[in-house]
Amino acid sequence: MSETAISLTIRRTLTAAGYHVERVNSGKVKARGGWYQGATAGTPDTIVVSPASAYGWLETKTDEGELNPAQRKWHADAARRGVNVAVVRSAREALGAVKQWQGTSIRIEGRRG
Repeated sequence: MSETAISLTIRRTLTAAGYHVERVNSGKVKARGGWYQGATAGTPDTIVVSPASAYGWLETKTDEGELNPAQRKWHADAARRGVNVAVVRSAREALGAVKQWQGTSIRIEGRRG
């Protein structure tokens, strides 16, 4: 499964569980008329906010995917400041990360992932 497909599944699963989920574009992208500068290079793919106000950043990777140097730096800076950040490879891992941030259990009836 591609990183894009994994990310979409994660966002749909977390949204169905009641979380506010936003996809974040980072780095420079060539756009009509020039360049578009998204979030700082290395910024994780997704930000999640829970009903209990826990929040964190998720970096989606395939089973073989690894963080690039800008991502490693971003994660280290975030961890040093106490910001929740996790590398996830499935909707199940994403739910586990959010559960850990909240300190409560998450149940989704009838969902797998």
